[in-house]
Amino acid sequence: MKRFYFFILCALFSVYHVSAKKINLAKGATTDSVGYCIKLPYELIKNKLIVKIEIGNQEHRFLFDTGAPVSISETLLNDIKPTEKSDVKVVDANGKKGKLTGAILSELKMDKVRFTDIPVLVLPDSSIFLECWKIDGIIGSNILKNSIVRFEPKDSLIIITDDETKLPLKTENASELSFDKQKSPYFKIRLENKKEEKVLFDTGDGNLFSLKKWGVRSIKRKNIFKSIALGYGNSGIGIWGNSDSSIVYRIQFSEVKLNNTLIRNIVASSTSSLGSRIGSELLKYGVVTVDYKNKKFYFEPFDLITNAYIKDWNIDFVYLDGKLCVGALWGNFNGELNYNDEIIQVDDIPLEGMSRCDILMGSFLLNKEKAELTVRSKDQSIRKVFIEKK
Repeated sequence: MKRFYFFILCALFSVYHVSAKKINLAKGATTDSVGYCIKLPYELIKNKLIVKIEIGNQEHRFLFDTGAPVSISETLLNDIKPTEKSDVKVVDANGKKGKLTGAILSELKMDKVRFTDIPVLVLPDSSIFLECWKIDGIIGSNILKNSIVRFEPKDSLIIITDDETKLPLKTENASELSFDKQKSPYFKIRLENKKEEKVLFDTGDGNLFSLKKWGVRSIKRKNIFKSIALGYGNSGIGIWGNSDSSIVYRIQFSEVKLNNTLIRNIVASSTSSLGSRIGSELLKYGVVTVDYKNKKFYFEPFDLITNAYIKDWNIDFVYLDGKLCVGALWGNFNGELNYNDEIIQVDDIPLEGMSRCDILMGSFLLNKEKAELTVRSKDQSIRKVFIEKK
């Protein structure tokens, strides 16, 4: 369930056109290593998996994001000086279109295993998630296309190998994988009434389940949910900025079947994304293996039946024009709180003058069940409003 929806920067790209020079992201990368077994410890920051890799004999911090292609910062691009560049049109997590530079990265090492000729996207240094997570790029699915990737959350470890015999895989924990043009992995989950939903396994999304908005109508028509809440607002940040304001939903499912595992009381929020996603919060409930090579998705649960319900705030938050604002409202505030109201203080912590990274990382709301917001409305009136997790 989303803790602070605006804090979750979904670094999801969908390539819908490549310019004439053909920076082909699906090409992936090559390696001379055979039988490799890469072990990458990761640091978990706001449900983002941060790993260390090597480029040009220098260590760099990268986000490990199965929902994106390999990407690097503008600064890193200038350091490596690639000979081949091209414009690439992309769609971000909110369905917004834009253009980035594509390039060929000559070499990248993960745990001393060398990958070469890697097509990458170049992210602007001004990107919020580059700055706030202090990273230089993204390890994405296109470099993993010939590998098997295992996420072991109890050890904060990612294992990457080309040999499935090196991993303790069980066929009863597997389902089929499919891929999009940038090699991002998709599998199917089963909702109530046996309705199947195709989802992207996206470790760049820090949530458990995000539901494409245009699929909500079918779910409502077939009554495939336990409860539903309706709001209006702007909640998600992608590469091209905030999502457009619109009706948003929170839907609670009595149970969702993921391979052979029942996960109960999942709460999903609708997004402007082109598809539904299972994010990195799944790693709280089990070990995940994405077998790109053999097109299999494995989930080994810590418990056979998992209750995934977690209390959440009755509003969503959004970062707009350098300010923390009210996103979607989940409940009746009798006009005391409105979409886009600026939040200038949380309890006794003033937000004005706070850096955007401090705001986005949201430490002022950690370990709280209730909070008093001081808000400023469009008419510049100031008032205090209580919010709580429900």
